[in-house]
Amino acid sequence: MKRSQPNVEYLQEHGPATLSELPGEQITTHNKMEGVTTFDPHTGAFGSQSTQVYYLFEDHDPAVIVARWLEANEAQLEDTPRRIIVRTAGSVADEFGDAAREVLPEEGEDSPFSHGEITEAECPRCEDWSGPSNRLAKHLTECEG
Repeated sequence: MKRSQPNVEYLQEHGPATLSELPGEQITTHNKMEGVTTFDPHTGAFGSQSTQVYYLFEDHDPAVIVARWLEANEAQLEDTPRRIIVRTAGSVADEFGDAAREVLPEEGEDSPFSHGEITEAECPRCEDWSGPSNRLAKHLTECEG
């Protein structure tokens, strides 16, 4: 199917994104027909709704989707234990919970979601990246590995 909607083209080029990043002002029925869907886990336990992330159902890897969602909601989730974030992501579908386990550092390691020393991390999807653990989520949004 030929994809010609600006939001769809943006997602193809840039990967998962928040609504404010998309060129359209809303997600249209045509976007949904072309495979645009949303990652929007129930986050009532965090006190407010999280920022949704839109992605192409058949094109985007769950780890990249979860990494983008974590980045978009970093301030809201920063004091949330890893196990709660994994459970929340997994409430959408098992593959998102698995992706959250892959993306988030183990308990006790530093990340935007816990306090402590920054450790070195390697990308679980490619062998081309290593760096501070608090930058892994951002790298995964761009990783092609």
